[in-house]
Amino acid sequence: MHSVKTENLTFDSLPDFCTMPLRMAKAQKITVDEGQIIIQSIEHFVGKIQLIDFCLRANLHIDFPLTEASFFLSADLYRNSCFISYRPPEQYHKIVTAGKHRILLIHFKSDWFVQKCLKLPDLKNFVSNLAYRPEVPVTLPAYSIAERVFNQLKKADAKTCFQNQDKDFFLFINNCVNKYHNKLVSRHITSLHHQHQAIAIAKFIAENYASDVVEDLPGLAAKFMVSERHLARIARMTFGIPLHSQVIKIRLHSGLYQLMTTDKPVHEISRTIGYREPYYFSKAFKKHFGIPPGGWKNSKILPSD
Repeated sequence: MHSVKTENLTFDSLPDFCTMPLRMAKAQKITVDEGQIIIQSIEHFVGKIQLIDFCLRANLHIDFPLTEASFFLSADLYRNSCFISYRPPEQYHKIVTAGKHRILLIHFKSDWFVQKCLKLPDLKNFVSNLAYRPEVPVTLPAYSIAERVFNQLKKADAKTCFQNQDKDFFLFINNCVNKYHNKLVSRHITSLHHQHQAIAIAKFIAENYASDVVEDLPGLAAKFMVSERHLARIARMTFGIPLHSQVIKIRLHSGLYQLMTTDKPVHEISRTIGYREPYYFSKAFKKHFGIPPGGWKNSKILPSD
């Protein structure tokens, strides 16, 4: 940063835009052309806690080196976003946009953090994979738990004293990792549940495509205990197309198969695959395959799909 002026502050002398003063922290004010930055720091044997308030008139460009590999948790209060990252030693560049920002950084002691992650299934792969490619930066998914993390820090600082701060801030740092890990676990459980739902929906559609029940979206949503919006999202994820389009596709391919393997007339086939009126079957068939069902056998062109 250019034109930097720094000064140490006491707990009682923090500026007005710093609305979360920490009793146990050392505070520093940094003044630059773009505005002011307040950094409140708490050193701990498992990590360094930094609460950073930005009050900027213009975008701020920051260049900084990392001299050793770093694991850290970053929480952005105003975006309610929290993630864990790994960064290898390198020169980095950061742009902080104009306005007010409140960021919490926890720089973990690497040995402690790695041992902690090895005990947590959904973080174990994160640190284990870095042993093979330590030069690659990794950022895990962000979750909306920043407000809870900030509130927990505020409570830890308010209740602790100098005699207990090692224990209280250890609990805070440890709980932050646990909260984030719980979100990872929840995401995986949700993803697995969605996969099971997708398989069940696909199976039901394949078995009941000729029935009116597959056109009853509220009824289908109730059957699978999801909202209609969620049903539509799962169906698109499963088939790559909307649910109604998938039903039509299965019906038309079934009709094509019957045309190829039986002598049934078009009107009979249309009823067996879910079309009450042969006209609508013929219209959909021609639109999908480019050839009407009654004339494709006389054509030298086979349906393209």
